Amino acid sequence: MKIKKKNYIACLIFGIIVIVFQIMFFVDYDNFDWKAKFAAWLFLINTFFGLYCIIYYINSLTKTHILKIKDNILIFDNKTYKIEDYINFKIKHRDNDIWVSLYIGKKEIFKNIYFTINEFDKFLYIIKPYLKNSKIADNINFRELKFFKDGFFVKKKKFYYKDLKEFEVTMIMGEYINFYKLYITLKNNKKYQKEILEKNNTHKIISLINKAQFYCKIKNEIITKDSK
Repeated sequence: MKIKKKNYIACLIFGIIVIVFQIMFFVDYDNFDWKAKFAAWLFLINTFFGLYCIIYYINSLTKTHILKIKDNILIFDNKTYKIEDYINFKIKHRDNDIWVSLYIGKKEIFKNIYFTINEFDKFLYIIKPYLKNSKIADNINFRELKFFKDGFFVKKKKFYYKDLKEFEVTMIMGEYINFYKLYITLKNNKKYQKEILEKNNTHKIISLINKAQFYCKIKNEIITKDSK
């Protein structure tokens, strides 16, 4: 499989604009009340945000990678690794952005490479036979809800019905896609907000609400529609 090069040029441009804007204010300080507390905080926050955008762009500059497995040999960017132990992986994600680290046993093959949802689906398909527990690849899904006997998965997070305290679902109407936003409170008062695409999930959301109502308070049984 090919993990394509990605970058966010818009983040770079926006970050530069914010930094330049702040420098202009600093140079023209006579027309700006730097003694006001809110002004100093505004300057720091905007500068930090501009730097964050630039750093985010730099971190996104990854080259195209090739990953494949054949005859128990993992090939990554023309380097070969014999699979003598189970394949392991770690995921970091924000919304639908996914960063993956891959290991054979404890040996690190790569770290924090950015995958799209389609690439991640192919990745799970390739490594599934080499995982210690192949069900992991079936349960982790960034497109659809997944159910198991005592609970459900949202993306990579597992929830048990018995641990639920409150549950709410809202449909968010986007410009191009619609998605469901899940507000989940556990009995230990930990709160989670998870998003899942509307496509292929409507009947699963309804089923989830029907099951969850026997274990927790449903704050909003009717799926509402909000503007994104």
